[in-house]
Amino acid sequence: MIARPSPTLPLAAFYAAFFVVIGTIQPFWPLWLAAQGLDAREIGVALAVGVGAKVIGLPIAAHVADRSGERRRPMVRLAAVSALSFALFALADGFWTILLVSLLFFSLWPPVMSLGETLTVMLAKRDGFEYGRVRLWGSLAYIAMALAAGALLARVPAGAVYWMILGGVAVTAVTCLALPDAKAAPGYTHR
Repeated sequence: MIARPSPTLPLAAFYAAFFVVIGTIQPFWPLWLAAQGLDAREIGVALAVGVGAKVIGLPIAAHVADRSGERRRPMVRLAAVSALSFALFALADGFWTILLVSLLFFSLWPPVMSLGETLTVMLAKRDGFEYGRVRLWGSLAYIAMALAAGALLARVPAGAVYWMILGGVAVTAVTCLALPDAKAAPGYTHR
């Protein structure tokens, strides 16, 4: 019998890429919004819409994944469409278009992590590795990116935030392609 390759490296790469994005969005996205001319109230609304959009995307993605048992394929699709939707911020001009793109992007992006968490727990049970050792790479990437982005943004315009996030979302989509194609039984939960 041929040994199955360990999924820990592709999973660690996925977590690192995803948390590079989070390590940029959480502290620095308001800077980009301000550079686009949004005032403090509009920035607050745009951020709130981003958080609220999860209420739309997460249950839909979970329902689709649970019905099919798929994890990797929906992650690949959601990450790719997230990259395309994030790219639309380059065309967004003013508060209302930024709000619409925020609603789109932030309804697609968070389910990538939720499905990734489920896949990781499922594979950890199947292959016997420790979840925390894989998830650690996300935390390290978050800290490193927040520090690096802060240092960079001290020297370059706030517009660089857009490119850092877009690059991170694109890399995350690529890392999703390398994940194991494990399929859960329809209706799987990771209890």
